[in-house]
Amino acid sequence: MNEFHGDATASLISSKLTLEGPLIKDKASFMISGRRTYVDLLAQPFFNSVNNANPNQQTNPRYYFYDTNMKVNYKVGKKDRVYFSHFQGKDDFGIRDRYSDSTRTEEFDFGIDWMNSISAARWNHQWSPKLFSNVTATRSEYQFNTRALSESTFQPNFPDTTGQEVERFAGLYFSGIEDYGGRIDFDYAHSPLHYVRFGTGYTNHNFSPGATNLELSSGGFNLDTTLGATSILSNEFFAYLEDEWTVNENFKVNGGLHFAGLAVEGETYTSLQPRLGLNYSLPGDIALKASYADMMQFVNLLANEGIGLPTDLWVPSTANIKPQTSRQYALGLAKNLGQFELSLEGYYKDMKNLVSYKEGANFLFSLDENWEDKITQGVGQSYGMEFFAQKKRGQTTGWIGYTLSWSWRQFEEINDGERYFFTYDRRHDFSAVLTHEFTENVQFSGAWVYGTGRAITLPEFSYLTSLPDGLSWWQNQQALVERPSDKNSFRMSAYHRLDLSLSFRKERRNYERWWVISAYNAYNNLNPFFLETTTDGQGNTKLREYGLFPIIPSVAYRIKF
Repeated sequence: MNEFHGDATASLISSKLTLEGPLIKDKASFMISGRRTYVDLLAQPFFNSVNNANPNQQTNPRYYFYDTNMKVNYKVGKKDRVYFSHFQGKDDFGIRDRYSDSTRTEEFDFGIDWMNSISAARWNHQWSPKLFSNVTATRSEYQFNTRALSESTFQPNFPDTTGQEVERFAGLYFSGIEDYGGRIDFDYAHSPLHYVRFGTGYTNHNFSPGATNLELSSGGFNLDTTLGATSILSNEFFAYLEDEWTVNENFKVNGGLHFAGLAVEGETYTSLQPRLGLNYSLPGDIALKASYADMMQFVNLLANEGIGLPTDLWVPSTANIKPQTSRQYALGLAKNLGQFELSLEGYYKDMKNLVSYKEGANFLFSLDENWEDKITQGVGQSYGMEFFAQKKRGQTTGWIGYTLSWSWRQFEEINDGERYFFTYDRRHDFSAVLTHEFTENVQFSGAWVYGTGRAITLPEFSYLTSLPDGLSWWQNQQALVERPSDKNSFRMSAYHRLDLSLSFRKERRNYERWWVISAYNAYNNLNPFFLETTTDGQGNTKLREYGLFPIIPSVAYRIKF
């Protein structure tokens, strides 16, 4: 609270700045930070070279993110402190693709962006040496937007048609959540054997599950409309009680009860959720851990399991959409081996009332306004094992983590009622981090990650069919009908990446500085982000995999004072 400090970094791909210091000596202080990437500018020369090598196919991606943080704390008295904080961040991704040949020109521009913000005020009060509380008020907002533009210029294949025709589609899909909430939490150190936590809270949710603005034009037909711009209000409340009980020096128990409820559209959902955690110290410095938890979730993840961008959405529980419930069991071992820590854990999770799109349904740019009619509910299971090894001390440190897992879904209205892999089923997930200090001022670090590709559904075959009579603006034209394969039976390519860095530190009288040389995606593996189908001039359908970033070398300068 009495000194001013700063930490600034500037590199070829991003910049960040943190400042902190006193506002009132011994009473109040602040912290503010921000960062912004511009990796899209650095990667552009690479894509320019690719485009120059293939003049008929031009691809230009864009991506950036930024976030800001602000905190202020004020010491009211010996037993009271007040804290204020605010966070805001945004990710923006897009891709522009242009294909041309002797018969047609196709332009495609797609973009998605996410925005998160949260503001909080917290009052901490010590009631006695054994009891203190935190009262918190929050306001948060989440926004998701998808933009699409598709334009085709071609020569119609009709006997009496001359000149070129233009078909254009433009769409904007936007959804969001705005929350206002408050909670009070107590910590009570009853005795050396019992540490009790309890509290209650309330949140008012304002969901905008999705609205679509559409513009269509083709053969003299034009459409410009906005659909589905409705909001859903709900009220969530909870209360909990838990006790950390030290039975003896070898055995600890964490038991609790969580009550949750939601009032929405005249319907009220409630749930009483027991939680239990056991920790037993075995001979040989081995810890045996076991846990059990019942949970209910009122906000539902609706995943895109087809080709295209991973435009996952969050939708609320309603009078027609029941909250998700789950029951999870876990059992694990942990052991210290000198400088090393090892752990192995297995888990099983059973889930009910999961949500998914019905076959062929989609929120994005749909003409159907009732989004609940596009959703079905079912069950799921997740299970697997996690291994973790870490070296914390010495000149060389690091860790290795590996997860082997399965995640299934089953819905009566999907995949003929047969279970299938969830789109985020990741059979193998491996990561390794290594840090080595050559000297006190020279440090090397490397990180390698690998993950099984995402499971998606592809069309098994497609065919052209004549459109119904009455669609005069499409007369004499045909539609492409696709029959999907078995649900999520195709895997995208595996994700793997190596990051390397070498840092040089020097300490001055009033500050420290670093030069950092790094390479993101060091062996230039263009990891898949999404797939799209394209059609060439002969009507052949092709599958194309889009990646985000190639190798990105960078030099950064950091100063800390």
